[in-house]
Amino acid sequence: MTSCILRSWLVAWAVAVFLPSALIAGFGLAPGNAAVGLSALPGATWAVADEMGPAAKLLLGGLLLAAFLLVERRQLRKPGGRAVLAMAGAVVAMLATIALLPEAWSRGFASGLSGQRFDPALLAAYLPGALFAGIVFAGSVSRCLRSKI
Repeated sequence: MTSCILRSWLVAWAVAVFLPSALIAGFGLAPGNAAVGLSALPGATWAVADEMGPAAKLLLGGLLLAAFLLVERRQLRKPGGRAVLAMAGAVVAMLATIALLPEAWSRGFASGLSGQRFDPALLAAYLPGALFAGIVFAGSVSRCLRSKI
């Protein structure tokens, strides 16, 4: 079970970093890393994700792991219960990362991009990333646990 949770968390963490990076690059919200056309989107996405400081990535990853461990501790039996709680936990983890990370460590993330902590344009990229990270975690861990039975 632990290996399922850790593998699923790792994939969800990548989604929480790279999906917002793709949205930020696609909509030109990062200075200098805007994607011009679909062919430039993968490179621009990588550039935005790479610019995100290690403190932001580590704090987000740690908070996601804590949230997902709490979800798994509930041992939900209802269909969809894991997904709903994982999405909520991922959103809380993303918002907590934005709120708690000192501005000096926010290179390429939230206030490090726009100068303000809860910029609505950036939240429109970060929140879908968190929601999809929760969905990915729930689906991945469910599939992994089913295959272990």
